[in-house]
Amino acid sequence: MPSLQRPAPAGVTPAATAGDRARSGRPLERFAPVIGALVVALALAVYAATAARDIVFGDSPELIAVATTLGVAHAPGYPVWTLLGHAFSWLPVGSLPFRVGLLSVVCGAAGVGVVYAISLRVARSVPAAAAAALGLALHPLFWQWSIVAEVFALHALLAAIVVYCALRWAERPAAAHWLYGAALAGGLGLANQQTIVLVAPAVLYLLWRHRRALGERPLALARAAAFLALGLVPYLYLWAAGVTHPYWSFGDVGSPGDVLDAVLRRAYGSGQLIVSPALQGGTVGDRIVAFARSFTLLEAVLAIAGFGWLYRRSRDVFWTFAIALAAAGPAFVLYANANASIALAVAVLSRFYVLVHVLAAPVCAAGIRGLAELVARRRRAVAELGLAAVAAVAIAALAVVTYPRVDRSADLDARHFAEDLLASAPDGAILFVSGDAAAYPVQYLHSIEGARPDLSIVQPPYLLGPWYPRELRRLDPGLVVPPGDRPITVAELLDANRARPLILAGFDLDPSASPGYRLQQRGLDADIVPASAPLPDPAALSAENERLFATYRPPRFDRERNDAFTGIVLVDYTRATLRMGLSLESAGRFADARVWYQRGLAIEPDVAELQQALERIRAK
Repeated sequence: MPSLQRPAPAGVTPAATAGDRARSGRPLERFAPVIGALVVALALAVYAATAARDIVFGDSPELIAVATTLGVAHAPGYPVWTLLGHAFSWLPVGSLPFRVGLLSVVCGAAGVGVVYAISLRVARSVPAAAAAALGLALHPLFWQWSIVAEVFALHALLAAIVVYCALRWAERPAAAHWLYGAALAGGLGLANQQTIVLVAPAVLYLLWRHRRALGERPLALARAAAFLALGLVPYLYLWAAGVTHPYWSFGDVGSPGDVLDAVLRRAYGSGQLIVSPALQGGTVGDRIVAFARSFTLLEAVLAIAGFGWLYRRSRDVFWTFAIALAAAGPAFVLYANANASIALAVAVLSRFYVLVHVLAAPVCAAGIRGLAELVARRRRAVAELGLAAVAAVAIAALAVVTYPRVDRSADLDARHFAEDLLASAPDGAILFVSGDAAAYPVQYLHSIEGARPDLSIVQPPYLLGPWYPRELRRLDPGLVVPPGDRPITVAELLDANRARPLILAGFDLDPSASPGYRLQQRGLDADIVPASAPLPDPAALSAENERLFATYRPPRFDRERNDAFTGIVLVDYTRATLRMGLSLESAGRFADARVWYQRGLAIEPDVAELQQALERIRAK
């Protein structure tokens, strides 16, 4: 099994032959840096044009707030992203969410550049490398996570740097600085998004293949380990930030033990990808299908051809990418505990496939090179250029189709939803808000933009962690929190604050609050009232909800373009209309109930419960 070759003249494959050498020196090779820069510039322009200008659903509102205030994000804390995001927050352009989101724009474009460099070394073809890098840049999944304030574009960039440096070292093991670069990037990657560890098996394979060279330089591995540890140093930021008690401080980090808890994600259960039991389970088959659907047809065909060509030309490169893709793809799918029959679980799972497509792109470049050899052995350069041009046209066509679904430049759904939730709460209320779609946007507007300072915001799921009651006492002295450094129940918090309006947004009432409390609809929110409280007058209740719904701005329903979070939010709007209609129907006010059911179907026409309710009262 041949090893990776030393850097060779342009036009030479990793397993170069005499014929390859004879055909080297093609004109395009001289312009390889320029062509790579053009691909990166195109990616940068596309990402900047389609990047979110405001908060969007997901972790984005929390991460923007944490970066802005130098706080601590949810475990594992993402310190590298936080520090870089804070630097981007000072840029003198656009809104705060856009400025922080530019970190992803820059990292996404830079990642495309590194993948171009990897592809050039793997396929030894400028057209093939350019087409592969362009395919990654405009891949719907990679594009999606390069235009929002999230950790995955930086994750992709650092993983690509690890692969590039590892391949350069394997070409010439005496150049240990490449090994140190891979280790440092790997450490920084672990301090950003821990699934970069999925690249480790491929790196270990290369280390094993060159174990003799490492044996001749016994200090090289020790130095590499030191660089890896150096990359982990940003985790100390969690401690430094936590002791300043910022507003956004998940886990209330205050000691080295708290830092370790964050790194190991103990709040979520170390080793668990998805915490919510409602999203866990499902079949491996469903997850495999969801994984396969993340590939475009062109990408899949080129990757298969690329592996075939690499197996014939350079077994070390073949096994490097085969191991990396097996770990990041099928092995990760087998490990993940996501129920892929649920749209939200698929949305959570799919973001981790960004790494898969970063690794697949250089293999696709090899596929173009291999197919060109099959088509025209004597005029391979022309065939490579022609195939790359065809691939580029197909990629551009896909991008045109994908653009309306990916573009986030005018996405205000998260802001509007949070504003609607906040506007529904009465003065001085305690707002219990659950679920990322509701909680993060609401807390962002409340803490960063100062919206509704009269409210107290509580996230019920966090009450199970002993750190959260302590944090609530510090951040909101007006909130009565039961004493003790311990988890508390929602019922305890409700009992201690009966003098204030109690409002629920998001999920249903916590089981601990039953049977002492019940819900009473207030637009998108619901009043939490004692179970013994008298039922409201239906006419007054209907009038209040009419007033609130007249101000709401629900997302536009679109079967093709709505993502999982938008679907959840639409459920919140339609569920409110359903509850209001059921309340009026039970009071015998069928005409008013019909109006509410029709209002819900106008928001989303596919809600079976609303359709059934409308049919039911038509018969009355």
